Amino acid sequence: MMTDPPPNPFGGKTLIVDANSGDSYPRPSTALLDAGEYDQGFVRPGVYEDKVFITGRPIHLVGAGRDEVQIFSRRGGLSISSRSQAVSSRASRFDMSEVIRIQR
Repeated sequence: MMTDPPPNPFGGKTLIVDANSGDSYPRPSTALLDAGEYDQGFVRPGVYEDKVFITGRPIHLVGAGRDEVQIFSRRGGLSISSRSQAVSSRASRFDMSEVIRIQR
């Protein structure tokens, strides 16, 4: 399990997602709203109910580990799967275990 974010390979900022810290973003989608093209989001351990939208720009997310981070949505919409590096239009629950970069 990673507790600290890895260096950002693109040179931008690292936005921390941690539902248990008032100094961090509470959900991945809130971090992505503030992320620039070269920024990355690091998701600390936890279970996050979130609806992640991907616009026409690259995103870079890093999870703390396969068994440490789960993101799901009961409302449907786009979700990201780190295993297949694909975008799905169905509601799902997935583990974020590796660096993913998706561009539509």
